[in-house]
Amino acid sequence: MSTTAPRPPGSGSPTGEVSVSGPHTALAPFNKSSANVVIRSSDHVDFYVQKSILAEASSVFEAMFEMPQDFVRGDSSSDQEYRDGLPIICLSEPSTTIDNLLRFCYPASQPKLTSGHEVCDVLEAARKYFMDPIIADLQELFAKHADTEPFRMYALAAARGNSPDSGWDTEVKTAARLSLRKQFPVGTYIPEMSAMNVRDYVLLQKYHENCRLISERCLVEALEGDLTKKGSKWKVTCLALSLYRRPEEGKWFSHQCSHARDSGVIDNSHHFRGNPGGLILALPAPRWFMEYLAAVCGLLKKDPRKEALLDSNILYHYVSKGKLNCQECAVSVTTDLPKIHALLADDFETRWSIR
Repeated sequence: MSTTAPRPPGSGSPTGEVSVSGPHTALAPFNKSSANVVIRSSDHVDFYVQKSILAEASSVFEAMFEMPQDFVRGDSSSDQEYRDGLPIICLSEPSTTIDNLLRFCYPASQPKLTSGHEVCDVLEAARKYFMDPIIADLQELFAKHADTEPFRMYALAAARGNSPDSGWDTEVKTAARLSLRKQFPVGTYIPEMSAMNVRDYVLLQKYHENCRLISERCLVEALEGDLTKKGSKWKVTCLALSLYRRPEEGKWFSHQCSHARDSGVIDNSHHFRGNPGGLILALPAPRWFMEYLAAVCGLLKKDPRKEALLDSNILYHYVSKGKLNCQECAVSVTTDLPKIHALLADDFETRWSIR
């Protein structure tokens, strides 16, 4: 066997053209004489591999190897090709993709995928051959690349999946969500976008616009939270009113504590209205709580992601502020504000969807 390495992108013919010089042999560990099958790439690089390893990683190969072999090895009347007495399976992917894919299958041979293009090429092949454990690893790699280059990864995923049932919906949504940390002005372009359709470009623009509008709308709903209106779904207001129903625990919100009465910390310009037990009431908001909501809105206008809210120090800052100088409120604020914070994050998340 010769030991020519798979040709990198840009050299040879990674597009599937047949090499005029004949097949080459891949580098270790895909050149061992102990192999019992040969995988041939579209650019005629042969990978000597073990059927058992492929069958374990891929249900497609497992089914293929379980099929009865009705040909005679080396029989010239058979369409089956051989090399070194081993059957050859021809795949449509180039050698770089096959090499990376097989290294995920082989123990202690993990590939180093340095570009988003490589990740998407291998993920596409893994899906094609139903390599479920490998797909999960590649999805993690996709997310890592999308964390640093979200627009590129969005374009690569969108070009491969033009519909929610294409298999790429998860990657499209992951990249879109991570792209929210960056501005996406009209006319933004990178070369990878040439392969995706106009619809996906417009969807991403609308997604950015809508997510920022949602953050503003949610604050308005928080400030105008009104459970007397039929169909109101503002969760923070619901929780706040539940605190009012148990004043011994929710003194910080219902202003039952001496600090609220004596220090003028209530913001009478904003009220939460509700109808607990048939009694319509209006609750003036603690001033620090309104500042908390404004801080949340300000953050989400810049980075409208659930993770951005949960990873920020806003919660810690306003828990400290809410329990400052009031021992009566300290315990309940420490318990209640994290619940409100989580509800806010979940509420934003449920409204964001690019598809």
